[in-house]
Amino acid sequence: MVGRPLSRLALAAVAAVQLATLPDSWIVTDQGEALLSARRLLDAGTLTLADAGATKVPEAPWARIVAGEPVRSRLLPGTTLLLVPLLALERALGMGGGGGADFGVLVDAQGALCLLAALGLLHLALARRGIDDAAAATALAVLGLSWPAWMVAHRGGPEPALLALAAAFFAAADPRARGLVLAALPWFNPSGSVLACGLAAGRWAEQDGGLRARTWACRHELVSLIGGQALVTTAWNVGYHGHWLEGGYHLVSGRSAFGVVPPAEGLLRHATALLLDAPALVALAALGVRASGAVTAGIVLALHLVFFATYEFQEPARRLAPTLAVLAPLAAAGASRLAPALRAAAVALAAGAGLLHFFQAEGRALAGPHGLFYPSIVWVESWIAHQGTLVALLPLLVTTALAVLVGARLLARLSRAA
Repeated sequence: MVGRPLSRLALAAVAAVQLATLPDSWIVTDQGEALLSARRLLDAGTLTLADAGATKVPEAPWARIVAGEPVRSRLLPGTTLLLVPLLALERALGMGGGGGADFGVLVDAQGALCLLAALGLLHLALARRGIDDAAAATALAVLGLSWPAWMVAHRGGPEPALLALAAAFFAAADPRARGLVLAALPWFNPSGSVLACGLAAGRWAEQDGGLRARTWACRHELVSLIGGQALVTTAWNVGYHGHWLEGGYHLVSGRSAFGVVPPAEGLLRHATALLLDAPALVALAALGVRASGAVTAGIVLALHLVFFATYEFQEPARRLAPTLAVLAPLAAAGASRLAPALRAAAVALAAGAGLLHFFQAEGRALAGPHGLFYPSIVWVESWIAHQGTLVALLPLLVTTALAVLVGARLLARLSRAA
């Protein structure tokens, strides 16, 4: 990143925002279950949540108990394995993650760390494509501040990891490295298989030549795609859970969660959410739609829209967050066509929309002083735990001021960049 100060500043701005809004604990059950699995792997060397004979898992009351069998997590193991080194580091530093359910700040920051890794990888990809620093910085900041990326960074789980892996696919210059990404994606979430298929199909479609030439050019990616999915199916779904299609999800599915929402309604809901949740990113991508990577972006987005359209649990921001990586090259190309002031305006729009969505979703999570509710931020939780003292408020004030100052500097630099 040497010689690209605006891109470094954009990454610093997103990092400062993430620091100021670090979650106080795990928020969704998927993340909680992955954390419990990671702790169990460190403590007992197994991915099961409890031994055979357990009647319940107190910290995961939703876990299904099968008589005579260990209590298995329904989740694919990718997120758990990603959390293990963070949990081990927490224990080594005495930061938490011991025998209780209260994990430390490092594991709660898993999503934020994945987002920053994704942005760093996308910066490398954009630099390799010859995108100028100001346009790349605009795209990185707009993506990092958009609500879907902010949401999964705050809540953790597989989605921020999928976003980072998609960014790694674009950053990789070696087809073998891209193949490793495609093989890894299905191990985090079933939607990782959809993302892997979209990335591989887009890569194939953007090659020159006929069917045979394109297939040969993408042979490493295609073999890895098929091999990775086959390994998940045989080793995890069948070998560990005994169900070749559903895998661990047979533990919670009395019926299919797909086909519940009418297709047209689901498609409209997800498409509308993408426009409202990431308006600046979508606008920039639309301006750069003629750039390289547009075919891949279209395929990936179309597959995700179709895959989740009829899904029972409609969470468009969360489901579509991993796809934002494919919009980054288009957004950077679009930003390169704008005047400096408009680039700064796009970043400001992303920040304002992201902040609005953050407080709508997370602003009333913690009960605190004066009978009010406060956002799910670790600094706010600490302030509440210390009875609202001024000293306990200092970390929140400092991190917020840092985010404002770095963000203001980014906007000022972008507005002056040639």
